[in-house]
Amino acid sequence: MKGQRARSGGRSGLLLKGLKANIQNIPKIKGFTSLQEKPWSVRIGHLEALVHDGAQVTPRFLNKCGLTQHTRRAVKLVAGGTFTKKITLQGIAVTKSVKELIEKNGGSIASK
Repeated sequence: MKGQRARSGGRSGLLLKGLKANIQNIPKIKGFTSLQEKPWSVRIGHLEALVHDGAQVTPRFLNKCGLTQHTRRAVKLVAGGTFTKKITLQGIAVTKSVKELIEKNGGSIASK
């Protein structure tokens, strides 16, 4: 069989002729949206006024203080501001600089 229908890529195009212009005018969704939620970012400086020496900081504590909206998402402490208290973190991810700061003050980081 010869002709346009026999060739690869032949007889292409949108067959819904009346809707072709409408479909082409719809903006296409580009990029990538991850299904995995990003953790809440909390600056370590915000904890200075909220905690006392020897306090245990958990995601629930941060939620009660108003630093996160709910406890379903993970929480990560990031650098920002000054912090001088000895605390224990439990169930909270930290950056490298925050980990050094907490350990320098005599605090500890407990895994989940």
